[in-house]
Amino acid sequence: MQGFAPGTAFQVSFNNQRQSTNGTAIAFNPSLTSSFRASVRQHLLQGFGRSLNLRFLRTARNNKKITEEGFRQQVISTVSQVENIYWDLVNAYEAYHVNERSLALAQKTLSDNQKQVEIGTLAPLDVVRAQSSVASAEQALIASKTNLQLQQLVMKNALTRSLPGNSVLVQAEVVPTDTVQVPEQENVPPVEQLIQLAFANRPDYKQQRITLQNNEINIKGVNNGLLPVVDLVAFYGASALSGVPNPLAPAPIPASLGGGFPDSFGNLFNSTGPDKGVQINIQIPLGNRIAQATQVRAMLEYRQSQLSLKTVENTISIGIRNDVFTLENNRASVVAAQKARDLAAQTLDAEQKKYNLGASTYLAVLQDERDLAQAESTLVSAMTNYAKARVQLDRDTAQTLDRYNIKIDEAVTGQVKTEPNVPGIMPNKNALQELTAPAPPPK
Repeated sequence: MQGFAPGTAFQVSFNNQRQSTNGTAIAFNPSLTSSFRASVRQHLLQGFGRSLNLRFLRTARNNKKITEEGFRQQVISTVSQVENIYWDLVNAYEAYHVNERSLALAQKTLSDNQKQVEIGTLAPLDVVRAQSSVASAEQALIASKTNLQLQQLVMKNALTRSLPGNSVLVQAEVVPTDTVQVPEQENVPPVEQLIQLAFANRPDYKQQRITLQNNEINIKGVNNGLLPVVDLVAFYGASALSGVPNPLAPAPIPASLGGGFPDSFGNLFNSTGPDKGVQINIQIPLGNRIAQATQVRAMLEYRQSQLSLKTVENTISIGIRNDVFTLENNRASVVAAQKARDLAAQTLDAEQKKYNLGASTYLAVLQDERDLAQAESTLVSAMTNYAKARVQLDRDTAQTLDRYNIKIDEAVTGQVKTEPNVPGIMPNKNALQELTAPAPPPK
């Protein structure tokens, strides 16, 4: 039996039987009975149409697309997660060096105060204050170093399949050689354009739309199940009998029927025993409660998918608007933090010069040192938040893979041949100098 997309079914059957007996009233002994039948059935109402009968194949293809979009979503999430981990590492690295500079500045101030106390131009209390400042800077440096080591471990764990305790990777230092670059002008497309871009590329939105398509296909199928069954059937067949004539048979046997299997098979096609006709089969179910309940459930599932799609659209719109606002605010925070850092550095330099000339106090210098350290820490945090805001915007518009030149087919096979490209970064000069600097001599 073979079925076809329009609702046509074609069936061919053939039967051959050989029988022998010890009875005397049988015409042939042994006897050969052959028969065949070819029939064509066409659904006219229920089960009619290519779209109806191919719905399961279309649904399977759509489910495959849903799985592919789910994989793409996972790749985007993984890339974004690793990038955020990297920016946390950059933040910890920069914070550590900010505390290093603060400690060096506090130690220099302490050394200068001690020299001035020795020559009698400064009160010993200022040395105690400087020592307290050094101790606070050392404590902040230790805390930032611990955080840096933790972020390095998180990065190693994200990039390696396993990280045993005795591995050399545990002790290896991870130095971020790239840092965020803030462009002079933010070239962000209009919000509405970004929203439409997300609708065209977001894997979760595509999955929801495909699910809605599957529900529409299902509705067409269950609606067709409410129709009565009307089938047009045409068939043609024949029966044939032959064998070895029984001489004891009470009636004479035509000579054309005698013989073996070739004669029996040939008699199927000489119209000696035809079986042919055309018929219409009609089945009208009474009540049909099961089909009606299935149709109601399919409609409810379709409406739920419509609401889910609308919810996803609203979530995407709100999320992208928030991403653009966050990016703009973080960029403004970076600009303000840069100016505040420059002002704090210039203020400290001027206050130190006044202090060296005896026109200021150590308390003023100490406060300016703290202000500079706070301004540098604020700048590091602002740049990290700006970088993460860009990552989130790329993720919410599903531009992460295209922006970084990551091929999804290479992600499927696990064999990366295309060199990724990460825009919006620049080399970290301090990190590169640290890597190229000669190792300190052993103590």
